[in-house]
Amino acid sequence: MQELRSAARAHYSNNPDFSKAIGAISRRVDREFHNAVNYQAFVTLVEERSRRCTSDALFRQLDRGGKGHLDQDDLLVLYYLMDTRGDCSHCRDVLRSVYYTCLPCFDNCRAPNSPSFHICGACYRAKSFDHPQHDDFVDNYELLQLRRSQRLNWGELRRAVPQDVAAGLIVRGIEEACHKGEAIALQLGQTNMADDHLDQATDAASDAPGPDLDTDSWLNAFTTARHGWGDNVREWIHDFLVQ
Repeated sequence: MQELRSAARAHYSNNPDFSKAIGAISRRVDREFHNAVNYQAFVTLVEERSRRCTSDALFRQLDRGGKGHLDQDDLLVLYYLMDTRGDCSHCRDVLRSVYYTCLPCFDNCRAPNSPSFHICGACYRAKSFDHPQHDDFVDNYELLQLRRSQRLNWGELRRAVPQDVAAGLIVRGIEEACHKGEAIALQLGQTNMADDHLDQATDAASDAPGPDLDTDSWLNAFTTARHGWGDNVREWIHDFLVQ
């Protein structure tokens, strides 16, 4: 607990928002509880933060010197824990040191109704928790190392994404132009196939019955060729951008 007290003081000294909040809490505690928070008042303060860490064991650990109540320094540690730590998903005690996290739940905790799942060391060693969904647990230090390793690859991913987006935007513009071309061809009853790049359309239409192609045949041939052009252009633009 002494290490947590030192960390709480450092957090207080270097975090203006936390310092301001502690000042407001201290004034309230002095006014309402005369700077002596007993166990019932401790439960009230914790539940006001929508937390579940109301165990008598935590209260006694925070109560430095066994006074039977929490003073301002004890409350500083309590609010530091509530600001920076979660609760054990089984025993509801605050996670104070090494704890274990379900990795799949952690990765999916942004989804609705999919909270993360953390277990304190005591519950993990005793296997007293029930979590049939997954069995892939890592401790909090290992979790940091895993995420650090993943981040090393994020730089390359971030560089690739703008290139893919640029290629997609250009191809989208070409495809929209082709759509407009189809609409014009449909209105005129024919499609201009004079451009050398439309040879694919001519080949696609070569098997049509009869010596002459009607409007629908030309339009189908044009559409078939357009899809092939889109794939080829997308690959070319992507190769050009990544060079």
